[in-house]
Amino acid sequence: MSYYAPGLCASARDVELFHGSPGRYTVGRGQDRITMVADDEDTVSMAMSSLTRMMRRRELGVAEIGRLEVGTESAVDRGKSTKSFLMALFEARDHHSVEGVDTFNACYGGTNAFFSTANWIEGSAWTGAYGVIVCSDPAVHPDPATLSGVGASSVSALVSPRAALVVRGQRATFIKHAWDFYRPVGWTSNDAIVDMTVATGQYEEAMLWCQDRLSRASASPDLFARFDRVAYHNNAPYHSKRNLRLMREKTYGTLAKAQHEAAFRRFAEPGTKIAAENATTYTCPLYASLLSFACASGPGLVDRHILCMAYGSGCAASLFGLHVTSVPQHASGVLAGLASRRPVGVEDALLLVDAFEMTHGRFGFVPSREDG
Repeated sequence: MSYYAPGLCASARDVELFHGSPGRYTVGRGQDRITMVADDEDTVSMAMSSLTRMMRRRELGVAEIGRLEVGTESAVDRGKSTKSFLMALFEARDHHSVEGVDTFNACYGGTNAFFSTANWIEGSAWTGAYGVIVCSDPAVHPDPATLSGVGASSVSALVSPRAALVVRGQRATFIKHAWDFYRPVGWTSNDAIVDMTVATGQYEEAMLWCQDRLSRASASPDLFARFDRVAYHNNAPYHSKRNLRLMREKTYGTLAKAQHEAAFRRFAEPGTKIAAENATTYTCPLYASLLSFACASGPGLVDRHILCMAYGSGCAASLFGLHVTSVPQHASGVLAGLASRRPVGVEDALLLVDAFEMTHGRFGFVPSREDG
């Protein structure tokens, strides 16, 4: 797995002080930083960064890849896929036999890309080549009141029969027509229209429905007896903590706060390390959570079973299991690298967010940060 996040960030503590709410994001949500893009990066550039890093680390030639699918909700073109931009890497070696395009859907696109690529590996059309999935999104909220939710990242992962994370057992999927988060054609902003009350309720409905359905399908009323870790699609560590509480109370009934805290430390907290540094990143958080587990647990993760909760507004959700056969290969120092970034002040952060927002609907402009 390969992870890329821009070096531009701001301190969550500075943001909460700017909003006049000390402790709201650091203590309340467990955030350390937020991450932003300026006008010199976008979905394509971040996807290219995470993909090339993964290929170099694995010493992987383009001819070894037979499928590449991108999950995003931030495509830069309404007709041309983000994956087609990434083909520039393959065309340089005259390699064009690479199946897959994009799955375009709020937050869930990466998971659908993963399922599709896994199905390709298991199907009769598989050529013996590797599959690759790429998740990439900048989450831009130009309103200063929503600065705490800004994030940006890309995750690339190799899919093969010899995977470190193996899909095991059945899965449960919940799809519904909902208006919790959406981007109408012709909308005037990079940001989405969000009803946070509806969005929160919709996530919880989908999650608990999937929990019930997977429990019945696997004849296992207690999923926490089957799985050692839980990785969530989340916007901050507190989001995972709340989701875990809801799922465990559905299983065991009302539990004491101390029991919830102990369960969070055991099942979910190691998977929230990247989320603490990056806030909202749309299609990436679940896969960033899996990478967080690998970074935080190392060899201790081997032979564990991870329950994965994927969600995207609109809405689509899946609950599925992974068995860890070996530690996923990743760059050393992912967490240290994120923590070592030097935050900019809030006023500078707002200028950077505005710079990216001003790219919406513009053509032929020169990035203000073209010198890096």
